[in-house]
Amino acid sequence: MAREVNEPPYDQNPWDDRQGRVRQIWADWFQRVSNHVNQSKPRAAGSVTPGVSPFTWQNNYSGVVQVLVSGGTVSALAISRDGTAFLPTGQTSGVMCLAQGDKLRVTYTAAPTINLLPL
Repeated sequence: MAREVNEPPYDQNPWDDRQGRVRQIWADWFQRVSNHVNQSKPRAAGSVTPGVSPFTWQNNYSGVVQVLVSGGTVSALAISRDGTAFLPTGQTSGVMCLAQGDKLRVTYTAAPTINLLPL
């Protein structure tokens, strides 16, 4: 029978190997519970007010962020890992995922709406 995420492996007591190391089944359970807690509490959405075009925004969140660009008159969206080489997305609106430290460059003549959904 499969064990539920929140069901500790009580049948595998004690939790350590008598040498001070956590047994693997318990370590796996702690990791599953931690992942479940982190995933069940999504971070709040946010927004960005674009400055002068081309506007560059850097993901300073502690993880991946979905960036939603809509409206306005956008001519190009590009993403960079190093802040120097920007790769065109081929989109003028839509959703992009940016890792921590990634930059999004938005080129426009009428400012778009930029929303953020941290994952």
